[in-house]
Amino acid sequence: MFSEEDRKNLRKIFEMVYHGEPQKLHSRDFHPFLNPHLSVRTYPKGSILVRTGDPATTTYLIVRGRCHLTRASGDGAAIVVDDLKPPIFQGIAPALNGLGIHMSNVVADRECLVLLFQTSYLLQGLEADGTCAMDVIRDLALATGRLRSRMDAATTASSEESLLLYIYRQYFVHGAPEGDFYLVDNKNKMAAAVGVSLRTLYRSIERLEADHRVRLAYRGLMVPEAEMKRIVAHFSSNGVPGSLEK
Repeated sequence: MFSEEDRKNLRKIFEMVYHGEPQKLHSRDFHPFLNPHLSVRTYPKGSILVRTGDPATTTYLIVRGRCHLTRASGDGAAIVVDDLKPPIFQGIAPALNGLGIHMSNVVADRECLVLLFQTSYLLQGLEADGTCAMDVIRDLALATGRLRSRMDAATTASSEESLLLYIYRQYFVHGAPEGDFYLVDNKNKMAAAVGVSLRTLYRSIERLEADHRVRLAYRGLMVPEAEMKRIVAHFSSNGVPGSLEK
């Protein structure tokens, strides 16, 4: 699938983007390198490049412009968790860590020029060319360090409340059953719905477990009946509609 010509083209692209003047590049500059696994697109200001839950089968190299990452808070509001200054990749981490979906929205603050790689094709290219791989490693190291520090600060205080709000809404989605409430849900999907990383989700569950508010169960969570009543009373008193599906 990945030929020697592909490797040379990838090297040229990386030289243009990482070692040239990316802010001066245009779509036409990449036309000689396009193929069924690589395309180029210009996104206008305000458009969404990536949505939470999108499959990580596409990886985005933001060449020029300006973007930011957002995640949904427990009440559904968008929280800005990081600024993206091109050139920068978006989407390699979900492919590498096995999650398989994008965990954030990416919104264009300015017009953005973006290369869209089929993820499997790009990974083959990075394996074939160590110079390109090093550019990506440096990219990921900077982005991961910056994002982790900001995400930890942004989510620590609200992650448990967001999880409880998600439980509250799912309780009504499932018909407000009597007795202990068993929420059967994939943890990756649950983390995406709550708007936190999988690591933060498990941390929140551990803290709630320590307070005997929830219990980790097979394929999901168990909320004792008494605690479920407290959760319903808490969010109902704050005017959150129970029938609102997350």
